[in-house]
Amino acid sequence: MDFPDGMPWWAVVIVVAVQAAVSVAVAAIQSNRLNLHTTNTLKTADEKDRAGIEEQIEGSPTIKRIEEKLGNDFDHFAEVDKTVRDIKILVLRGSLLRDPRSRAEHEDMLANGREYIRIGGNGVGHIRYQILEREYRWRYEHDDWDYTHPVPEEAYQDGREET
Repeated sequence: MDFPDGMPWWAVVIVVAVQAAVSVAVAAIQSNRLNLHTTNTLKTADEKDRAGIEEQIEGSPTIKRIEEKLGNDFDHFAEVDKTVRDIKILVLRGSLLRDPRSRAEHEDMLANGREYIRIGGNGVGHIRYQILEREYRWRYEHDDWDYTHPVPEEAYQDGREET
């Protein structure tokens, strides 16, 4: 079958397909331009609205009361945290000052000592932790886990000769 002017049918199909593709591309470009314009216009309006809303929120008496309340709560919680820390130090120090009666209890006391030092405990508790470490090290090296007799004085020596 021949088309007018002697053009074959497959050439007409190709021409129509190219025209359709060009039309779709032009429509997509125009649509994209329209969307960008609309988005930019809305974004500018939204930014202006947002700035106005934020100013109203910052000036609101309710927001100011909430900020004041949160500030007071923060101060209160800071005091509570300090009190809890102080109580925790007292409890940990008390647990360090006992004499261990078993290997498990001794290891638990060492863990308490590490926590005591980590949260800022010092003084008597710190010294007691060091003593417990030396006793544990001696018992470990001598494989002596019988807590019915005390650790010998040599466990407390740090390896230096006295002059």
